[in-house]
Amino acid sequence: EHYIQPGSVSVAKAVAKEIQTGNVDSIFHIGDISYATGFLVEWDFFLHLITPLASQVPYMTAIGNHERDYVNSASVYVTPDSGGECGVAYESYFPMPAVSKDKPW
Repeated sequence: EHYIQPGSVSVAKAVAKEIQTGNVDSIFHIGDISYATGFLVEWDFFLHLITPLASQVPYMTAIGNHERDYVNSASVYVTPDSGGECGVAYESYFPMPAVSKDKPW
């Protein structure tokens, strides 16, 4: 059984409230973006969840182990964290300016 990360809704609501103050210029979401681990419906849920945020201020991301790492995927770590996504979903949904693929730093 898989589930949506329970804290994601409360965090999104708190960030939306901060944005309403007018004091937020941008959001930097660094790694572990959706924790979808191979479940596209969780990416859909997450993208819907951040729409009120990302439509108001620039939303920049960097890939994390839960988007990239998978055994035999040439990842830095050989863990099953991405559920087999191997960065494909992340790179499709969040094309960020980077020197090269998989090296956002």
